[in-house]
Amino acid sequence: MTQFPTSVSTTHCPPPSCVDRSNPTHANTTMQGGQAVFENDNYRITAGDNNTVNIHNKNTGETYEAWGDPHMKIDGKQAFDFWGTTTFKLEDGTKVTIETTPWKNDPSMTLSSRVTITNGDYGVQISGIDTNKTGDLKIDEAEGWGRSLDWAVSDGN
Repeated sequence: MTQFPTSVSTTHCPPPSCVDRSNPTHANTTMQGGQAVFENDNYRITAGDNNTVNIHNKNTGETYEAWGDPHMKIDGKQAFDFWGTTTFKLEDGTKVTIETTPWKNDPSMTLSSRVTITNGDYGVQISGIDTNKTGDLKIDEAEGWGRSLDWAVSDGN
């Protein structure tokens, strides 16, 4: 009987060069301190029940903040406003889609309401971000279904 060293990979791809194509950036999403927190090798994305979504690039320190009726700040400076659905394609292939909903106190204004984040076969939707109703922040992970989730959610403008 031939014995193989335990360090030999059965996938014919020696670590660390192997990449899990289903979750190439080791993404996961958890609830931490009342916020939904997506994290992978390169980004940390947080969303709370306060109309705010933050995207932080761990490698460069660059930050994006969608807040209010949604305004977008980049590195703390007002960059633009948006409405409807807006998608960001991050450098590592992660896709972040922010959807809005009318504000209950003034339907002519909108609030960030749901974020869809996909990379490879990993996907997650974070809902309940808007303050129209508090206490409804929720994570729905789609591990293994990220590409399908990406296909199902419009990129918007």
